[in-house]
Amino acid sequence: MSDDLFPDAPRKSYLELLEALITPYVTAADLESEQDRETVEADLGVSLPESYKKVCRFLPGGLLGDQFRWASPFSKGLYVELTRARLEEIYGEWRSFSGVPLYPTIPGNLVFASTSIRLSFAYRVTLESDGSAKCDSKVFILDGDVDRLEETGLEVDELLYRCITWEPPMEDSLAEHIHENEFEERMNLPLFRRMRLKDEGV
Repeated sequence: MSDDLFPDAPRKSYLELLEALITPYVTAADLESEQDRETVEADLGVSLPESYKKVCRFLPGGLLGDQFRWASPFSKGLYVELTRARLEEIYGEWRSFSGVPLYPTIPGNLVFASTSIRLSFAYRVTLESDGSAKCDSKVFILDGDVDRLEETGLEVDELLYRCITWEPPMEDSLAEHIHENEFEERMNLPLFRRMRLKDEGV
C-alpha cells in the first residue's frame, strides 16, 4: 500500500512475493493456457484489472488453504471458471448479495473468489464514458455475517499475500472481516489445490 504521506507514489507490488508462496504447490499440469486476453474479456463483457490477470498467470482456478475458492477466466474447471455464462448461471435470477448488486448487473460487483459462504471478494464494475464496462482495480469484500460491502483499498496481489502471511496484518475494519486464521493450513492441506472435474478424479 502506498504511504499516506505520498499518495501519488507507485504502490508496492506483491506479485513476486505471492508467486513465490504459491508456485511450489502448482504443477505444470495445473497451469491454464492464457488464451487471447481480449477474447476472454469480450466474452466476460468487462475489462479486468491488470493485477488480477497477472495473478492468474501463476494461480489457476482452485482452492487456497482450506476453503478459499479462486476463480480464473482461463479455467475450465468445475466451480472455478470465471465466464459470463457462469456468472449468469449463478446470479442470473438472483443478482444481489444482501442487497448489494452483483455483476452482470451494472453497476455491480463481480465476484471472483470466496471463502465458504461467509466472505466473497469482488471488483466493482462500472460503465466508462464510451459505454464499455470496467472493473475498479481495488478489491471489495462482501461479508455475509455482517451484511456489509467494504472496499479494501488493496489490489488483489497485496490482499492475497497479506491474507496468507498476515504480514503486514490487516488493520481496522478489515481485521473484522479477514481473521488471522482465515487462510491457515488445516489438516495438513497444501496452500493450493486444483479443483478437478469429477471424471478427472480427486
